[in-house]
Amino acid sequence: MRPESPFNKERKFFHIEEFGVDENHRRKGIATAMIDFAKDDAKKRGFERIELDMWEFNDGALAFYESAGLKTCRRYMECYVETKEAEKT
Repeated sequence: MRPESPFNKERKFFHIEEFGVDENHRRKGIATAMIDFAKDDAKKRGFERIELDMWEFNDGALAFYESAGLKTCRRYMECYVETKEAEKT
């Protein structure tokens, strides 16, 4: 559960930080079963939604997640900056 703040409304969600299936076992329904389990578990626990982190470069994962009913709701962005430590090397 994330409480309300000046930047967000309160929301109750099931968070999947990392998710994967070994290459030798893909396309056998394992990932679908895992997502279905997460959906069922989230529902039993009274969560309103599932949130999932993934790497932007992983086109195969994106295609799978979209086929499983997930959609992009927000995007996390970053950049590298030079630091004083980096300038010394």
